[in-house]
Amino acid sequence: MVIIGCKDQSDSFIENNKVDDISLLRADFEKQTGYDQTKVYLLTPAFRTRINWDKTVEKHKDTVLIAVSVLDTVHFPFDGLQVDLKNHVILKAVRNKDSKWNYSTVTFVPTDLSKGYSGLIISRSLKKGIEKIDYYNEGSILNNDNIIRRKFAVSASKNANKASAGLRAGCIYGYVNGYVNFISCDNYTGTGGSSSQDTYGDPDDFEQMPIFDGEGSPPFSEEYYSITNNVKNPCLKGMVDEVINRDIVFKANETLKSIFGANEKINIIFNESTELESGVNGNAKPTQIFYDTEEKISSIDVSVNLNLNTLPSSSQEYIATVVVHESIHAYLDYKGFLYNTSQHDIMLKNYVGVIANYLVNNFNTPVQDAYSVAFGGLYEAFLNSVNNQTWSSIESQLGNKLPSLNDRSRILADYELGYKGKKCQ
Repeated sequence: MVIIGCKDQSDSFIENNKVDDISLLRADFEKQTGYDQTKVYLLTPAFRTRINWDKTVEKHKDTVLIAVSVLDTVHFPFDGLQVDLKNHVILKAVRNKDSKWNYSTVTFVPTDLSKGYSGLIISRSLKKGIEKIDYYNEGSILNNDNIIRRKFAVSASKNANKASAGLRAGCIYGYVNGYVNFISCDNYTGTGGSSSQDTYGDPDDFEQMPIFDGEGSPPFSEEYYSITNNVKNPCLKGMVDEVINRDIVFKANETLKSIFGANEKINIIFNESTELESGVNGNAKPTQIFYDTEEKISSIDVSVNLNLNTLPSSSQEYIATVVVHESIHAYLDYKGFLYNTSQHDIMLKNYVGVIANYLVNNFNTPVQDAYSVAFGGLYEAFLNSVNNQTWSSIESQLGNKLPSLNDRSRILADYELGYKGKKCQ
């Protein structure tokens, strides 16, 4: 393998059948495609990239691989894994028999490298606009489209269909910055495999490809975090850290740490937001979901957003309640109630005690106050429960722990406005 640096030389192209000057190859590429660094979607229409001409590999005199940086966060669900596409995209230049250069973008989606390359290789001809998807198993190409579709369908298709009814048919989907987007639409009509004069990618390209960012990322990954606190506001950040450290017991043997903190496939990310409505102190939204062969959730990311405009003036008890409340939403998503619009009904019936006990055990909150605050955000569910007679069983269960509706509303407002409880530091 030869590493070639970028040199500034005069305009003399390829001499003696060797790539003597990468800058001239770059000039040819830019002349053919009209590329400059501002055209970040030219190589891959689904996500942004930038070419690094300083990092190239000359495989032989007629083939050069050029490093490409992926500027977005792109994950591709395939064969039960979530493959990070960072450092998995290259620009491939191949000189044909007429000494003209052809260029393609090659994206690698490896799932196993122990016995040769297994996974997808997606090639896109920049001249013809043809996209070709090849599936390899242990270094050998497979030409059965049914195998390819079946392998990505369980993890991507179901989620994509639920995320958007308008997705393009015949395309394969991934996640760009957390949102479902197409990665490639195969429009290749030729036979499988690649000849030496093709610009299509192959496993050998993956072995030799130049890396743009540092030492590169692992060949594949099942996620990078479990519980992440991205909140910047010191008050809110401290409260999120406190809730995480003290843990939340959802039910026997299932806690925030045991689910989101111990399994890299199950992730919760806390963020602050200035875009939530004034009456919404927090929300929890899944950003990525993956399914196994039985269509059960195998991996999920849930983003919890806290209202930066309202919460810093609330009491610690109230902020903790919001964090625990939204964490329970994340837990219910993980348990399969993802598209269930009655999560608040479930919380009213089964989790008010979880929130109240958290306040009693960690803040020494009076029991009636704790239950009053715990009912925050569940008023509509309360009305539903009155209508369906669930409320009578809740009243019977809680007894004198439960103040009247008027008292609950007053106590909740006092903690929300910071009149009662501990001030947030």
